[in-house]
Amino acid sequence: MHIDERSNQLLQELINNPNATLKSLESKMGINQRQIKYSLEKINSHLMNIHHVQIERTPKGQFIIPGKITEMFSETKGGHSYVLSEKERVDILLIIILNRSQDLSLTHLTELLDFSRNTITKVIKQAKEKLKPYQIELNYSRIEGYQLLGGEYEKRKLLFDIIQQYVKNRKDRELLEKYGDIESEDLKGFYYKLEQCEKTLGYTFSDNMITTVAYCLAVWQTRVRQGKTVEENEMSKFDLADKKEYYTVKKVFHELRFINESELHYVTLQLMIMNVFSTKNFYTSESMNNIKKALQEMLDRFERVSVIDIPQKELLVEKLYIHMKPAYYRIKFDLIDNSSLALKFDQKLTNLHRVIKLIVEPIENALNKKVPESELVYITIIIGGWLRQHGIDFNKKILAAVVCPNGHSVSVMIHVTLTSIFKEFLFLNPMSIREFSNYEGEVDIVFTTDKLDTDVKQFLVEPIMSEIDIRKLQSTVFTELYGFSFSSIDMDSIMSIIEEHADIKNRMKLMDSLNKYLLDQNPAAARNNPYDMERTLNDFLTNDTIQLMNRVKNWEEAIRRAAQPLLNRRHIEESYVDAVMENCRRNSDYIMLGNRIAIPHAKPEEGVLKLGMSLLNLKEPVEFPNGQRMNLICFIAAEDKEKHINPLLQLRRLAEDESTVNQIKKAGSEEDVEGIINHFVNEVI
Repeated sequence: MHIDERSNQLLQELINNPNATLKSLESKMGINQRQIKYSLEKINSHLMNIHHVQIERTPKGQFIIPGKITEMFSETKGGHSYVLSEKERVDILLIIILNRSQDLSLTHLTELLDFSRNTITKVIKQAKEKLKPYQIELNYSRIEGYQLLGGEYEKRKLLFDIIQQYVKNRKDRELLEKYGDIESEDLKGFYYKLEQCEKTLGYTFSDNMITTVAYCLAVWQTRVRQGKTVEENEMSKFDLADKKEYYTVKKVFHELRFINESELHYVTLQLMIMNVFSTKNFYTSESMNNIKKALQEMLDRFERVSVIDIPQKELLVEKLYIHMKPAYYRIKFDLIDNSSLALKFDQKLTNLHRVIKLIVEPIENALNKKVPESELVYITIIIGGWLRQHGIDFNKKILAAVVCPNGHSVSVMIHVTLTSIFKEFLFLNPMSIREFSNYEGEVDIVFTTDKLDTDVKQFLVEPIMSEIDIRKLQSTVFTELYGFSFSSIDMDSIMSIIEEHADIKNRMKLMDSLNKYLLDQNPAAARNNPYDMERTLNDFLTNDTIQLMNRVKNWEEAIRRAAQPLLNRRHIEESYVDAVMENCRRNSDYIMLGNRIAIPHAKPEEGVLKLGMSLLNLKEPVEFPNGQRMNLICFIAAEDKEKHINPLLQLRRLAEDESTVNQIKKAGSEEDVEGIINHFVNEVI
């Protein structure tokens, strides 16, 4: 059994403080007594296997540390020896093989690492697993011994990824120096050169990154002198010759006569991917200007989603931009993975991290690549730190999910309605029941159209909610979560009082204004709407997209007739109509706006070419599979998740207005229907 990192820390703590108790260890190490006992079992198993000694406890719980263990593993002034963790064994083995200057047999490795042959065999097997993401193989031959087969550039990526994890403390750096044959004078020289690069470029590199690159260059120097140079074709793809970092490297490293042009490019690349702590002098390019614009758009989205005004947002954009410059090259060229930096991700930032994932699309569009998780962690840490610095506790916000099995457009409409009601909550993107079942993240509450099998507090909602439904839901949610609710307001009673003392020109518009005033709990949320509010219902339902018919044979014909104007205009493909039909056949409840309008639709990726809506007005109602009979069928083709929301919300309002719906049913021509819709959009809402 190998000893893990936590067990290694426990062993060191016991050696340094043999009078420790379970309680004191629990407090100092931040783990519980069960974990301590489990780690102690692993330590003793390891010690018995290799050194034939173990740590014991007295009946009163005191630890007995044999002198042999203290002698072998205690820290000394000149350095310290300790039990290598399983991961460290693999990394050290790979560093030894990467840095080899002679043939390495199993016997050589057992002597170098002081491991048994069985242990070395196990470590070699684990090292082969570690190499799978790289284009490298660990091979053995009787002539060459153990060696790594593959391109030099891939080997250096492996070396960089390993070294990054061993620069944060003295103990780990000593491991690198010992097994990587790194001389302190070489390190000092490369530290000096990197500081010269900083001065020339006007950057201040992060401490961890400058240490990482210094150690990498110390090993790099050895490899180049051994004739292990990077492939010219690997470096030419980066096109670095016109970058100012290249000219800086050429100037600072000019006395190293052993490096060629490709190696100069390699060192340049290391500079370009280094995290920057601050800068006086970032150069700009079209690609980096696009990144900066994407960062601004991302933060705008963050404000909309979180309903938080970011203090000094322009300065946060600059801070993120400083990080994104090196990240741009890391992501663009699939270089180092920041997961190897072993960042401690504060669990209090978990909700913020989920929101970052929702809003990162502008960056991915600018890069034309997915942002890896490691870089998202960095962005989360930067934004989280900024908010905390300005006294904003993001973690106190309620995280809500919206679950709806009833199709894309309905789920998004519910989502929009709920985000407008509960502006103080953070909402995840809408999910189907299956997506929610597979969702592994945390969520505080869930709004759903169907009862779910979950322990999360859930609130049932209707796809179409009247103002009264909204007020009841808001009251229920606040009572459940906070133990209080807003006073129940009977809007009809208020309207009756107003009507006694005043003439009302537009009853619905007045009710809407009063509701907006009473329900608007967070003015900050109203400043930006994430959806396209410029397009309205009457932009889509025009004379060309409206049809009047007396009757149809069945609901299938009704849907195909309703879709025809969008097919004619090349807004949809035939496959989209088929998908709509299949959805309706499985469950036609999802397409009903109240009992007045059917809105058949499917997912955008099932054949939508362009955003569109069309309306079929039947004199005789047609029966759908769920038994509902409908006169009005509004066929919807949603291009994405956002652009159709405003007209769809207006259609929902129209469906609630019985008077307008009846006017449309009785209309004698397409022009009459168009006029009624225009009046409703322009005058009623």
